[in-house]
Amino acid sequence: MSSYCETSKDVDGSSRIFRCLPFARSDKPQLRAIPHSYKSAIPMLRFFRQIRQKLMEQNNVRKYLLYALGEIALVMVGILLALQVNNWNEERKKADLAESYLTALKEDLILDIENFEYQIEDLSFQLSQIDSLEEILSEPSLTNSDFNELIKTNLDIIQTFENANLNNNTFLTLQNTGRVDLLDEIIQFRLLDLNSLQKVYRVMITDNLQLKYNLSEDFIAEVPFYFPEFKIQINSAVENDIWNNVNWVNARRKFYTFLNTMKAVNEVGIEITEELKLETEDLLTLLNNSN
Repeated sequence: MSSYCETSKDVDGSSRIFRCLPFARSDKPQLRAIPHSYKSAIPMLRFFRQIRQKLMEQNNVRKYLLYALGEIALVMVGILLALQVNNWNEERKKADLAESYLTALKEDLILDIENFEYQIEDLSFQLSQIDSLEEILSEPSLTNSDFNELIKTNLDIIQTFENANLNNNTFLTLQNTGRVDLLDEIIQFRLLDLNSLQKVYRVMITDNLQLKYNLSEDFIAEVPFYFPEFKIQINSAVENDIWNNVNWVNARRKFYTFLNTMKAVNEVGIEITEELKLETEDLLTLLNNSN
């Protein structure tokens, strides 16, 4: 146990202990270092205090009041400057956040545009296949046997290429968090317009896919279906027997129905995909020019 003693000075200047307090070592008062920012303010505080004391000693009330008002004004200016700096920092943070969202939006739009291009290319290729089959089927000399052989050699046309998925996670995040107001108003409006068109696109493509799936299943139930590149090897006599037992009347009717439906659905799919692609490209251009 240690003790802490307080002293006072006598009239003659000598020190005198007037009380000692016991304390444990862990309780010993610790001196804290004065922050540098406070140290720099100490001379200024002393300067203002000296001025106040001098004016009070001179008993000059008018000058003292003017000085007091000036000191208050300086304090107010300091507060306003601090608030302004804080506002600048907040605006900078908002600007940085908005820039990060704009970058993410651009990346989403680029991915969507690439996906649209692939879909348009695949759907157009499938349409060209259907057009080629249509030319063969329209030949006057076509027989049922020719039609049967046409089905056997073109099973790979039973494919779907549409994709209703869209890269709109950034927009949904902006909308759900209420941060869409970080963006310019024109960008907000264009995003909402694009999102409305995306909803129409998603519904139409989903409906088209469901129709294709239904017709495909209906047709596949009539024939031994396979993709040529993935065909399992089988004894030729057994394979011929399988094909000989196909109900070719039903197979021809369902294949013909499938081709007609695919042609109409693909044309609609290409149209809505091209429209959405153009809107997406326009918004991407707007975002690139907003920097």
